[in-house]
Amino acid sequence: MRKKILLIAAIGVFILACNTLMPQTPAEEAPVTPATEAAVGSDMAAKLEALGGTACEENPDFTCVTIQVPLNHFDAANTETLDVVFAVSPATGERYGMYVQAFPGGPGGEGISSGGLGWYPDAILEHYDIVYFDQRGIGLSNPLSCPNTYKSDFTGYLNSSDEAGVEGLDTPEEQQEAIESARSYAEACVAEIGIDPAKLAFFGTDQVAEDIESFRAAIGDDKFMMYGVSYGTAVAQTYAAAHPEHLSGLVLDGTIDLTLNGEEGALSQEKAFDKVLVAALEACNADEACAADMGGDAVAVYDKLAKQISETPIKYEFPLPSGEKVERIFNFNQWESTAAYQLYSLSGRMLYLRALAAANRGDMIPMARLAYQNLTLDPATLEYLGDDTFSDTMFLGVLCTDDSFFSGTQDEKIEQTIAAGQASNGTVPRLDGSVYTGLSCAFWPGSPTEVVTTEPLVAGRRDHFCTQLYT
Repeated sequence: MRKKILLIAAIGVFILACNTLMPQTPAEEAPVTPATEAAVGSDMAAKLEALGGTACEENPDFTCVTIQVPLNHFDAANTETLDVVFAVSPATGERYGMYVQAFPGGPGGEGISSGGLGWYPDAILEHYDIVYFDQRGIGLSNPLSCPNTYKSDFTGYLNSSDEAGVEGLDTPEEQQEAIESARSYAEACVAEIGIDPAKLAFFGTDQVAEDIESFRAAIGDDKFMMYGVSYGTAVAQTYAAAHPEHLSGLVLDGTIDLTLNGEEGALSQEKAFDKVLVAALEACNADEACAADMGGDAVAVYDKLAKQISETPIKYEFPLPSGEKVERIFNFNQWESTAAYQLYSLSGRMLYLRALAAANRGDMIPMARLAYQNLTLDPATLEYLGDDTFSDTMFLGVLCTDDSFFSGTQDEKIEQTIAAGQASNGTVPRLDGSVYTGLSCAFWPGSPTEVVTTEPLVAGRRDHFCTQLYT
């Protein structure tokens, strides 16, 4: 799932936490200390100029530099390269080092167009270069995409009038339909991307981590700070495991547990979504105004409508700007995706509870408007607009390159995915079915043949990030 709202808020929350935990002089900003002595005094502006840096069109507060990196960092015999773009805002005063943002969520989110300076204290901007980047395959860094394939597949997903939840793959016919849909999508997407399918294996997180190392080496700093959020925590952890000697500090926010395999991670995500959804619904029950608007126990309202929509999509009339009304359906795909998207922020959950209350009164329009916003659809035409800062193609591409979900041949992976999906039915009451992503990965070129296992990341005895910046 995309986590765009969370990404913007998380940095401010982290800095606030540091300000709260560390003692500060009243009415003064706490002093900032260098991350590493080796970085002090280096001239970032001169380095960026030497590297051919130019003003970033997507983000004028930053200078963009293009670093040429190996297509495959782990095969010296492979001489093919690609370009990865980093965006840097140099420290305004005495330089202490770089603060590199493994910022994008997803995977699939752009870093440069989403980056900014407004949430940093002046003391950080004075002493630290703020760095964002578009990872390979995304944004400015050799983007790979299949928008036409995604749009066609998405339209079918949106307009399905069947029992639209994938967790309903109970019959051989439903399972075979899902398998063929995954096959068709993967084959069409790869064809539209238009590169040698074998090269897609080199767009995973391990290669992204090495791209960051190439950038560090090009700049010449011995150590730097790194911040990862959401999917960015996978990038940050992968870099930290490979190059711990070059990190002076590591911050993980919304951490992905890389020790889980694809199946375990999917089930964990389902449980987390269900937990947050129930917490939001119970918070409504505890609030007098919300409970009155809901017209009943919020958990029971959600479950009642979910059951109803899973059996028969709800027909409703949607008002157009012309004043006309058109008949539309709200299916179970829209129901679950809207609930999931709205859970990422306090305001999102608030709007969702209002829409749920309206749906309970028979008014689906507020819920439909949330669905259109989250799914980037034109409300009037239902045209898929997409998100210029997010690659749906690379969401699946990176996910399937990093982990196969299951091991064996393609047919064996499919069989295991279906079995795991059936076994998990009912274990998570709401927002389940993520394990079926394994069907798409079974057909994605470069997906590992064996289940990927990752050792836990163990931190050495280092000063806390906050104490390094605020002492």
